[in-house]
Amino acid sequence: MKRLCLALAVVGFVLLLDLTAQANPVEANGFRGNVTGAVKSPQRTGLSFDLTISEAKADPRYAAQNDGSKLIGKTITLGVRTPIVPGTKTTAPSADDVAFIKTLKAGMHINVDIFSTHARPNILRIQKPGKILDESAERPAK
Repeated sequence: MKRLCLALAVVGFVLLLDLTAQANPVEANGFRGNVTGAVKSPQRTGLSFDLTISEAKADPRYAAQNDGSKLIGKTITLGVRTPIVPGTKTTAPSADDVAFIKTLKAGMHINVDIFSTHARPNILRIQKPGKILDESAERPAK
């Protein structure tokens, strides 16, 4: 009976994770390219942040989603890369990505390269730390 309860708890937890992972709009599924936008809510842990997109350029080498214009105005959640730790079979958050996200504040305008994972195309990650374009909440006039 205890095993059954434990199994049900694990299944429930996995389903909960799956629901939270689908927070990105379907237009973002499979996207790989460069985006510019306003930071909405960075996590204090440095593991993810929300970005409202103002510009998006898809990488033409990847055919999964080549129309960046569908992302304009959408808010997406971006996570960090999780490379395999050398000498182990486990993964860990990229220290560079975590440090970058910890510098972000709501309202900043940034430019960052992003990709979707192959196994779960609705999960988006940054390819490397991005560039902070403007640290104020107001976007400068062009």
